[in-house]
Amino acid sequence: MKTMDINRKEENNADNSACKVERSEVLGRYLVAARDIKAGEVVIQERPLVVGPRGDSLPMCLACYRPLPLQGPRPRCSKCRIVPLCSTQCETGGDHTVAECDALRTLKTSSHLMEDSQVLLPLRCLLLRRSADPHDSTKWQHFLSLETHLETRRHTAVWWSHQAHVDKPAACYPNVNSEAWDELSRDRFLAALGSDIRLRVRQERPKTL
Repeated sequence: MKTMDINRKEENNADNSACKVERSEVLGRYLVAARDIKAGEVVIQERPLVVGPRGDSLPMCLACYRPLPLQGPRPRCSKCRIVPLCSTQCETGGDHTVAECDALRTLKTSSHLMEDSQVLLPLRCLLLRRSADPHDSTKWQHFLSLETHLETRRHTAVWWSHQAHVDKPAACYPNVNSEAWDELSRDRFLAALGSDIRLRVRQERPKTL
């Protein structure tokens, strides 16, 4: 299945894609059909820059996103002892990275994440800036280029919700976000976080630690 990089696509719309990127002074970047689109045809598919749980998500492994039991104790990473995981394999793979684990182990308090896992997504965004991996550096630049619609989103209900979840990691991980905040104001960061999607997870029963 063909994938599409919006940032690259904007530079070169001259291929056989079903859609193309255009700009508007009002709307910012947006997609329009570039040709007739067949019923059921996949128009666009992209990998997410960062993945994290929503506030209304059911309990899940935060490395592979398989569901965890709704009741009873839930296994956690043996190193940071914060992030819920479904198996020992997820301690060394998936989205719970070494950098994230190290950052969480330096928390002033672990209660924020244990009470509200939605604070993890802002942390994962900020960690892209600190990563030595060139691939993550590219992801950070793509994050900076997101269409934020800042003035439209400012002070909405979603805005205030994201602010609460950004302020928590900002207070807990000052060494993580200090460099990132030089390039990206908190307001723009909040607006960018509003560009999210729901994640569908497979319904297999998780392995246990």
